[in-house]
Amino acid sequence: MTDRHRAVARLLAALGPMTHCALREKVRPGGNLSMPQFITLRALSDSPKTSSDLARTLGISRPTVTRLIDGMVRKGLVARQVDSADRRSSCIALTEAGHEVQRVARAQADDHLAALLSGLPDASLHRAELALTDIIALFERQGFRDVARSSNDAA
Repeated sequence: MTDRHRAVARLLAALGPMTHCALREKVRPGGNLSMPQFITLRALSDSPKTSSDLARTLGISRPTVTRLIDGMVRKGLVARQVDSADRRSSCIALTEAGHEVQRVARAQADDHLAALLSGLPDASLHRAELALTDIIALFERQGFRDVARSSNDAA
């Protein structure tokens, strides 16, 4: 590992909290969402998931997922669906309202980030796109899933 690896690692680690802060106020108008709720909606946008799957994907404990989902059920954004093969198990799925809030909040977040990125010259934006695509692919090869990318995205 070189000093350059460490320098890029520090930049990447700084990017997460900065992105979180930049988006936090933008996702609230779309459905009065907390950031964990926003991320959960994005994680569920492709298909229903079990609490265990969500805990792994989001990097949080199952009890935390349960509390998060309970609040989202109360808001009408998600529903628990009992597994017909194993009645002890359930999947969490977006409701119609959840799909709509996810769509609106995602569009607001994407538009806000795109506006921030408009301050970069095209050459820098192109380099960032290439680098971030490579970094995401590297993380995915290590087993980390990109919850922000859905199968509907055209890469």
